Amino acid sequence: MEWHEMMSVGVAEFDEDHKRVIVLLTEIHEALDLRQVGRASELAAELLKLATAHTEREEVFLRRIGFPDVELVTNPQKESLTRITELVCQFDQNTVAADDAILEMRLSFIDYLLSADINYKSYVKSKGLSDC
Repeated sequence: MEWHEMMSVGVAEFDEDHKRVIVLLTEIHEALDLRQVGRASELAAELLKLATAHTEREEVFLRRIGFPDVELVTNPQKESLTRITELVCQFDQNTVAADDAILEMRLSFIDYLLSADINYKSYVKSKGLSDC
């Protein structure tokens, strides 16, 4: 999985977060393939920290600019935080289930970017706040 410009939301700070999420999900998957459960767990903790901070910053930004459908963006993100937390717990119990969860999260993250976050791209641009 890799970043494509069509995934951009027009805000460099958030695009950089999204790129880092893709890298972390890939690195977690690779660590699990190599049975490096400790490393995968560390990366998942980093992913949870990044995703939590990102969700908070993005929500503040969207509310500040008056985006009308903030919940369409933030609700799926908050659900993802729960899934990441569950994933961290799976590492100690079942690495196969954790690896399956990572693969599913990678696919759902791309789907999320293209269906939820992308909703505010044109709004950001119309407010003259787009970085692209």
